[in-house]
Amino acid sequence: MPNPNDTPNRQELHQQLAEVQSQLDRTPHAFQLVAQRGVLMGMLNRWIDAHRDLDRALRLAPRAHQLKFVIYRMRGMANRILAHYPEAIADFDRALKHTPDASTLAERADVLRSLKRFEEALHDFNASIAQNDRDAFSFLGRGRTHLELDDQESALRDFNRALSISPNDFSVLIERAQLYRNMGQNQSAQIDLRLAERILREQIDRDNEDAEALNNLAWLYSAIIDAHHPEALQLSERVFYVLGEADQRAAYLATRGWTLVRLDRYTEGIPLLERAVELNPYDSDLRSRLQLARDLLP
Repeated sequence: MPNPNDTPNRQELHQQLAEVQSQLDRTPHAFQLVAQRGVLMGMLNRWIDAHRDLDRALRLAPRAHQLKFVIYRMRGMANRILAHYPEAIADFDRALKHTPDASTLAERADVLRSLKRFEEALHDFNASIAQNDRDAFSFLGRGRTHLELDDQESALRDFNRALSISPNDFSVLIERAQLYRNMGQNQSAQIDLRLAERILREQIDRDNEDAEALNNLAWLYSAIIDAHHPEALQLSERVFYVLGEADQRAAYLATRGWTLVRLDRYTEGIPLLERAVELNPYDSDLRSRLQLARDLLP
């Protein structure tokens, strides 16, 4: 089974996918191969396809097979990214009954945070960090949870710790920049935003089909820096060109929709924001963004 924490390049992933597909053509009901294809689809950011394969692999797998718990974790990741949060919790619960590992605890904690179950999220993040204190994702998630609980100092400590582990993590830099803004430390915020922009541009230069990097840079411009809106739209359009499922992913729709609103193209942007809220009704920031767009409508 491929390790989703590995970072092979796109060409290597496509090569692995072709090899797995060749085997599947010969043995289409081999659940291990279906699961492997699902993991590779996820690593290629094709999470709808990944979910379909992982779901099928669970149906094909023998009832007590140990690999099922790994597949539950991977399907939980797909559900988390697709904002199917109750289903994600159920999958992570099943996986954790078998192996209470740090990564799965952190994944479940992030879903609990998205569901506004903050105390439970902190419990899981703390348990994850107790097992592995070198995981930037756990510190980022716990920092975000502290922010939701209006504990800025604890959030800043966690963001700093995450960046000490992963200095080029643009997600942490953007979160810390917004926290610095709220704390009135605008110069520090600008430093983090410029660094995040540079990291994202370098990633896109290496892989111009990286939908996550393209979308994050577009969001950085349109929603956080609130500038360079035409370029943000070009980046967002590139996302929809390279990723066929982008129109079914709330984050991508939200970026494109908000960018269109900032370009005064309300009749195009607002329906995209509405669709994003339909896909992720748990995100209060998305709902606020949609209401703001409606308020701006001439």
